[in-house]
Amino acid sequence: MKKLFFIIITALFLSACNSGVSLLPGVSGSAGEVLLVVGNEYLDGPLVTCLHEVLSKEYFILPQSEPMFDVRKIGWPVYSKIFESHRNQIKIYISTEYEEAKLIVHNDEYASPQIIINIAAPNEESAIALVEEKQETIIELLEQAERNRTLANATKYPETTTYAEVKNLFGGSLTFPSGFRTTNIKNENFVWVVQNIRKAMLGILVFSYPYVDGENFELEQLISTQNKILQANMPSSAEGSYMQIGTVIEPKLRFLRYNDILFGEMRGLWNVENGFMGGSFVSHSFLDKEEKNVIVTMAFVYAPNSAKRNYLRQAEAILFSWEWDEK
Repeated sequence: MKKLFFIIITALFLSACNSGVSLLPGVSGSAGEVLLVVGNEYLDGPLVTCLHEVLSKEYFILPQSEPMFDVRKIGWPVYSKIFESHRNQIKIYISTEYEEAKLIVHNDEYASPQIIINIAAPNEESAIALVEEKQETIIELLEQAERNRTLANATKYPETTTYAEVKNLFGGSLTFPSGFRTTNIKNENFVWVVQNIRKAMLGILVFSYPYVDGENFELEQLISTQNKILQANMPSSAEGSYMQIGTVIEPKLRFLRYNDILFGEMRGLWNVENGFMGGSFVSHSFLDKEEKNVIVTMAFVYAPNSAKRNYLRQAEAILFSWEWDEK
């Protein structure tokens, strides 16, 4: 009987490994929270202060100020199994056994999906210098980890009907998590997908328009063209009101490549012209496979009485899931 039990357990273990199923427990901690682990003697020193300033910088263009991450710090003597499963960790090792300061990343060490950023340095001064040098890398690693969790959930629990509707219109689609449904605002070049939750509305717009030349991807052109499309397709309840990209705070534009797609990322605020609604948005603009049309995927959030960072992060992550219909 014991032998049979051992064979069954072994078979289940090998099956899980072969199928890519993680045997690790799920992560703990709130979305957007980072756990700093450091020696007690450094808890209130300049290194932790430096890290706290890096992680608490203002999040990208929100209606009100929110930090990039919520920081929680503990000393090594307190670190135990209770904290091992935390989703985002930065562990600091200060010892003369290290010849130079290094940043080492581990994924899924105690839980999944988890990121642990290890900072090892011979002294506090060299650790501070490393953090200052690698601060953008640290932020992007943590952002990507948060993004990957949303994408993993979307893949595990996809809204397949919404995926198919978008794919049929544009020859490709985003992977939408459960709860994201198309609205009655849609046509051959435009669709509005929405998820309504208790305190917020998360919206995804997908639309296209003809590509002329490189000027289509200049900031002014992106705003002007997309505002015309929003005016035509996103009216509000009041007469003469419609959704627009706000320009009081100029949107930020940068170009990225992800999954072999080169796109312009525009980030800013949206508002309702002649109305009172508004919030934050992020959009990706890229060419279709025939390079005849610009496709835009836009994530936006309306949460008037709530913090918006985590909602926007969740909606934005979906934009990174675009895939073409190979058929």
